[in-house]
Amino acid sequence: MLSGSMALERCEPRGKLLLLGDAPAVVKALPEGIGIPLQPRGVARSRGSGTCLWLSPTQRLLLLATESDARLAVARIRALRSPDVWAFDAGARYVDFAVAGRDCAAVLNGGCSLDLREPAFPVDTCARTRFDQVPVLLVRSSPERFEILVERPLAHYLWLGLCRAVNDRRDET
Repeated sequence: MLSGSMALERCEPRGKLLLLGDAPAVVKALPEGIGIPLQPRGVARSRGSGTCLWLSPTQRLLLLATESDARLAVARIRALRSPDVWAFDAGARYVDFAVAGRDCAAVLNGGCSLDLREPAFPVDTCARTRFDQVPVLLVRSSPERFEILVERPLAHYLWLGLCRAVNDRRDET
């Protein structure tokens, strides 16, 4: 959906791995070249390998280009038989949306109480929050783009809320 300088879209499916374990064990279990964030709300981007989001001290979400990449990574982690790391394929659990444009933070603030201005929520920051009472994982991927991950059963409701927020913002300008 396009509205003036705003774009709202459903993103292509990609592989998603939920990684459970402390940071050193997770780093050891992952294929070489994949970094993980070590700080709260952090995002680690690995060239050609994906993006890893910090969810909690013992939880990270690894976003990979394809679902087959996720299956390969799960197989590798399970092959290590580490009692300290668990990996779960979460690809079917989440639906991804993106809001892009000059006013993307203002659009999201129509249904989210986080301070999304760039000084408070810079690029490569993520947070679990709510948009219009729907639990989401919000990632700022550029100054004018946010990615939103939502659990599949709530995706349609979130889409309607995002469309309403884009239209409300368009009406204000």
